[in-house]
Amino acid sequence: FISEEIYQKLPIRSEALAIADYPTLKNEKTFLELGSEQAAFEMDLVLEVIMAIRNIRGENRIKPGERIKARLAPMDDRAQKILGANKVPIMTLARLEECEIGEAGDLSKCAVTPIQMEKLKIDVIVPLEGLVDFAEEVQRLKKNIEKVQKEALGLKKRLGNENFVKNAPEEVVEQGRAQLVQLQETLLSLQDSLARFI
Repeated sequence: FISEEIYQKLPIRSEALAIADYPTLKNEKTFLELGSEQAAFEMDLVLEVIMAIRNIRGENRIKPGERIKARLAPMDDRAQKILGANKVPIMTLARLEECEIGEAGDLSKCAVTPIQMEKLKIDVIVPLEGLVDFAEEVQRLKKNIEKVQKEALGLKKRLGNENFVKNAPEEVVEQGRAQLVQLQETLLSLQDSLARFI
């Protein structure tokens, strides 16, 4: 069984899972002490990279089974080491045929997702040449930009109305301001994407 196979690969295990005591804080103290915040952080970073690649697939309607290329551009040595040590699982779980870890390189006709965790920053770059119809993608991006601009303009007008700001509950006004900042960030991201496709 898969459960037994995984159990046997855990450290400090000798007996079979089928006859092992049910885990409690008391009887698993030694095992729990093996935990590491650094290892957990590294795993979270790897998962973020894999999710970023999968999101790029979804946004660009790339088949989940199709093997693609990706570049990971870490901004410091620590991130570089973490990615290098976990390159195989990243390639397997993100279904990559090629994964470069290093410089960002040319970003034209690429999807780019920045990841920031603690002080580490990584750009996840997927070249889209041969995977998407660029004319269709440009139209989609322009449509999204228009939609976000319209939404941001409406929110700006509402927040610029003194009566609204004075009479609305404070949390509603704060929520509106936070939403406007998010819309502006989304707009910049969409405009960057469009510039890379033109």
